[in-house]
Amino acid sequence: MKNLRSTKNAAGLAWRDKNTLFLGPLDIPSGPTSLELELDVKQPKWTFAWLSFTCSLYDPQRSESRDFVTDALDLSAYDDELRSTKTLLPRVKTGSYYVRLEPYLHPGSINDYQRWYRDMSKNNEVLQYKVTIRRDVPVHYWLVASFVFVTLPLIWFFLKRQGFERQRMEDN
Repeated sequence: MKNLRSTKNAAGLAWRDKNTLFLGPLDIPSGPTSLELELDVKQPKWTFAWLSFTCSLYDPQRSESRDFVTDALDLSAYDDELRSTKTLLPRVKTGSYYVRLEPYLHPGSINDYQRWYRDMSKNNEVLQYKVTIRRDVPVHYWLVASFVFVTLPLIWFFLKRQGFERQRMEDN
């Protein structure tokens, strides 16, 4: 299994380099804001692996980079042609960014890896995917937190009142 992720595998690295995508510049005029990265992957001919993307959001002016990984897509789980995954990046600062998308295949076993390598070499297949980046995506986690903070005092008041009523009924 160690050989599957080896950096000495020239064919695997060449495939990854051929399918790596660079986007930019992506301007964020006001911030901080949230970004949503959506990837739609077209069904490849080989369907025995998991696919994930290592992404980087790079700001050349500040020399800062935010690296993140998308959810893994099971290429054998569905029959439809497109698989999609969404990743939310909260609190992205104002600036001009470049985005790097690098696919990673995670074969199920060593036999799957060898079969994929043979198919890839014969067909010279390129992974097809569509990238959608949305800016100012609403983040709803604060709604859940506010709901909890609003309802906790009500629940505490209700439980105290029930305890008081029970105590009074027992005393009578």
